[in-house]
Amino acid sequence: MRMRWKYMVGAFALLMVLVGAGFAHAAQGVFAPVLSQGSVRPVMVALAVLAAAFALSYLTRTRWVRASGLIGGAFYGGLGLVLVPLTGVIDPASGAALEPLMVLTAGAVSLELGLGLRASRLAALGGEALKAGVLVSAFTAALSIALPLLVLKQVSPGSIWPGWAVGISSLGVLAMVADPSCLRALAGRVGGDAPPLDRALALARVCTLAALLALLLLFCVFTPVDPGVGDIWQPLIAAGLHLALGGIPGVIAGALLQERNADDHLLTLVLGVGLTLSAIAYYSGLSVVVVNAVAGAVMAAMSSESLRISHALESLRGPLYVLAFFFAGTLWEGGASSFVWGAALAFVGLRFLGRALGVISYRPRLSGLRVESGTHRALWAPGALGAVIVIDVVSSFAGLPDLPLIASALVLALLLSDLLAYVFTRGWLIDISDVDAQGRAHSPWGSWQEEG
Repeated sequence: MRMRWKYMVGAFALLMVLVGAGFAHAAQGVFAPVLSQGSVRPVMVALAVLAAAFALSYLTRTRWVRASGLIGGAFYGGLGLVLVPLTGVIDPASGAALEPLMVLTAGAVSLELGLGLRASRLAALGGEALKAGVLVSAFTAALSIALPLLVLKQVSPGSIWPGWAVGISSLGVLAMVADPSCLRALAGRVGGDAPPLDRALALARVCTLAALLALLLLFCVFTPVDPGVGDIWQPLIAAGLHLALGGIPGVIAGALLQERNADDHLLTLVLGVGLTLSAIAYYSGLSVVVVNAVAGAVMAAMSSESLRISHALESLRGPLYVLAFFFAGTLWEGGASSFVWGAALAFVGLRFLGRALGVISYRPRLSGLRVESGTHRALWAPGALGAVIVIDVVSSFAGLPDLPLIASALVLALLLSDLLAYVFTRGWLIDISDVDAQGRAHSPWGSWQEEG
């Protein structure tokens, strides 16, 4: 980008921030009758924040940001955290206008993820990769969810329900996520040998599926769907509602996709399904991520055009990634800093231990899949799925008394995971391959990894 265009984009981003601030605070002045709640103010605030986020993210595609290793989800999440909760550019009343956009972003990301769950891709994983991925996910869930809940129940049994249980379970689900696209993208920049990389990508896909199942279980356990039904049936009814709400429109859309030839028609139909399902799931108290992922998987199974749809959605992956982390950052609500940092650091430690134990415990057959001892370092990137899980949990459990602490702990855990993912994954890629001096000097984050 030429320098004059950078200045123009920067000026435009600053203008949008000022416009958003003006609309956010105008309700307290003489324009209160005009810019009251329910008028054009929330729409203008949302558009201003979106424009600023996209413009500033476009500016970050510079050499110094790529060299620093900060061009990733943590950067965009920090941008949202600074623009909304920390600096108060958008006040809480106006910030509520962002919630519908958050929900739609979560739906679009999970729908695109579901479309990638094609039968051919899942069959290509193989039984050995499935076994290793299940072990990694099981150890991570046991250490990140079951162990903290058990300890807290023994120490103070009356204080963990329901807020503590939801918060710990949400952190555990986030700990189980491993985004293969981030690993693939970093491998394209740094390099890496194909066999170990392919094995790590297969494990990441299994971990992603396990995280989606864990998220479904979280909503089934903690979301009451019918007060007239016994507690023992509530999880089963909630699971059926998630599968039905995602599956039935997925079947209809899958049938309609057979008649569409142009890519723009395919994209319009798919995004229409995602928008509708996101709204229904949100107002029904169900998981927007799970419902859209189910719909995408059903469409991929029914339609032979699923590969074309995935290619058509490629142009949206970058903006959706930016928006997902940006919106997740805006959910920061402060709270007791000792608790938030303690929960986030415990999340990092337990996640690292669970990943490592899962890889160590895997024992392949003589002719089976070989997993390198440090492969757990390649399974750290939360990706857009991790960000939308944070959005999904915070927006769905808004009535919990401990929600501010839960939201802040989730946001901090997400950003720490994304930062550490760059360090761990890059170090692992260097270990498994011969990377030249230029690749090793790609970022100061990895300079210490080559010593010794």
